[in-house]
Amino acid sequence: MSILGKVGWAEVDRNVQVQQTNREKHSPVISGFRWWARRPHAVVGALLEAAVAELGEEGFMVADPFSGGGTIAFEAARRGLAVYAQDLYPWPTFALASVLRPADPEEFAEASRELLVSLEAHRDLYKRGEDNERWEATHVLRVRIALCPGCGGDVHLFPEPLVSVASRGTRETDGLFGCAACGTATRASLSAEHFACAGC
Repeated sequence: MSILGKVGWAEVDRNVQVQQTNREKHSPVISGFRWWARRPHAVVGALLEAAVAELGEEGFMVADPFSGGGTIAFEAARRGLAVYAQDLYPWPTFALASVLRPADPEEFAEASRELLVSLEAHRDLYKRGEDNERWEATHVLRVRIALCPGCGGDVHLFPEPLVSVASRGTRETDGLFGCAACGTATRASLSAEHFACAGC
């Protein structure tokens, strides 16, 4: 029987449904950073457990060369397995390293309080619903500038000009381009030979 045949798929399906319904509580990495096309943690965890049960933990190494959202690396680390993960894009590698780094609970709580206080000034930027309640931001897709852990200076996280297409439409002709020099995001034609930054 293959490793896939040893997975209890009915239980995995139930766990995935719980995670999809309450992603923040049951998928801890989701709370740490957002990433598109993230695989369900329950599926990855079940596959890892089945592989370890079949092959044994001694010498077991999980490699994820295009880690993206980091689900595989996170679930492997959570189970105490040796893991190697990398990605070409700096945002997920920085975020995954941050998620896996141990944190002092008191320091984390204080940083959370400081973040919430700093966000108070921006609450009025969100639209109000019909019941006049303010809407909350659920996530941020892009971080444009981060502090370099080495020198403390600004690092622009657009290593390549094309950040994404402007929409998911099949006939979309524009894209959002990021400038590595100043960090400005500019909407421009995907067919343009040269990218001209609107900020520089």
